[in-house]
Parts: sequence; structure tokens; C-alpha cells
Amino acid sequence: FQGQMLNMSLVPPNQQQQQKHGYFLIKFAPNQQMADEIWCQETAILGRSNTKSSEKSNFLAVGKYKTISREHGAILFDKQRGCWTLKVMGKRGISSNGRKIEKDQILALPMDVPTPIKMGESKFYFCPAAPPFANVSHQSINNQNNFVMNQHSQHQQMYQMAHHPSNQGQNQGFHR
Repeated sequence: FQGQMLNMSLVPPNQQQQQKHGYFLIKFAPNQQMADEIWCQETAILGRSNTKSSEKSNFLAVGKYKTISREHGAILFDKQRGCWTLKVMGKRGISSNGRKIEKDQILALPMDVPTPIKMGESKFYFCPAAPPFANVSHQSINNQNNFVMNQHSQHQQMYQMAHHPSNQGQNQGFHR
């Protein structure tokens, strides 16, 4: 995998104090009380925190709930499809955009929009760092940073819509 890493930050551009390079962002729902995670490895095993699996270097904890398996899913870049994928490994499956994805199924994660994911009791968005990698190589670093920051702002707006539907008239994002 020869993917591009971009500068990403979890704070608005006018308050940037620390930047971190990453392939994607996991943005947790506000009620999850989990810190958002910029992921800087090419693969990630998603699962319940405080287990033996959480000692692995490519482990990304998505919650402490017993409804999340120790290794509930794996995110990796699919070169043939040209996108990130999520392979479901937990027996309870996951939900995304109102669809149930069962164990051993693979969900293609869009490269241009955040994907809402419900894994057990945990709710979060998978947010790719850039548009399709084929388009990244010709963009300047400044354009990449602007894209990521605009994308971060859009993610915040999507959370407001998903978690405060009365303000928007319609609930979009996570479904039961």
C-alpha cells in the first residue's frame, strides 16, 4: 500500500497547536466519552478496550462495552477497490447507514464522505483523510490541509444533525 498520509488536526485551523499525520479519523459520538483518533497505520483492529487484544500495536479501542467483541472489525485499504474496507469479525455484526452487516462481511467505506458505524453500543464515524488517493498526489500540502479541515468541519455538522435531529427536522447518520 502506497497511500498518502496527510496532516490532520482535531482542533480548528485558528487553534492548531499540534498536528498529527494519519490515514483516517475515527470520530466518536459525543455521548461516547471517547477521544477522537487520527489513525496513522495502514490497518486497524477495532474492538473492546481493556482486553488482551488491546495490547496489539494496530489495535484501536472503540469502547468498553461488553457488546463489542475483543476484535470486532478490521479496517484496511483494498487496493483493487481503491478504498478503505471494514471486515466484520464480531458475532453481533455492525450497523452502518441503517444496514446490518454480519460477521465475515466486508463493508466498503466511501472515500469522500464520513461513514456512520455502530459497533455494539459504540457509535462513531470513519472519516477518510483525503479524497481517492489517485487524486492526492497532485495536490499541494496546503490544499490537502484545507480539505481535511473543511472535512472536519463537515463531520462536526453531521454530528449535530445526527444527534440533534430536532434542529434539523430529520435524523441522519446512526440508525438502530
